[in-house]
Amino acid sequence: GEQLSYCYEVHVPGSMEIPEANGILHCDILSSIPDGIINGHSPFVQYFDADSWPKEAVVRNRKPGDRIQPLGSPGTKKLKDYFIDRKVDRWKRDKIPIIAVGNRVLWVIGYDMADEIKVTKETRKFLKMEFIKIR
Repeated sequence: GEQLSYCYEVHVPGSMEIPEANGILHCDILSSIPDGIINGHSPFVQYFDADSWPKEAVVRNRKPGDRIQPLGSPGTKKLKDYFIDRKVDRWKRDKIPIIAVGNRVLWVIGYDMADEIKVTKETRKFLKMEFIKIR
């Protein structure tokens, strides 16, 4: 099948519909979050350090050259290798929306976030992102 290329600005705070991924991305800035749900809360809800979130982030389909440093991992890897490591079927990979800046992937929605924007003890403002399937 022909994969539609798409790319939307991420509005923080705000919501944006991503028709190609059948969902809505909802972003909130919070001053605190409940204990114990810092990272890896759920595959479709993620918390980031709001102050280290890049304003030029977009939500889009994957592209050649994309790289991610998965949470807790020492270095970056090609997104393609990441999908292979996670045993994600090839037909699924094009359907997974990602949030990125340039070719740096910040969140593979439904999978991992990047280490560089994780919540730490120094985090004062939390960015909560939720991806809600609409069909």
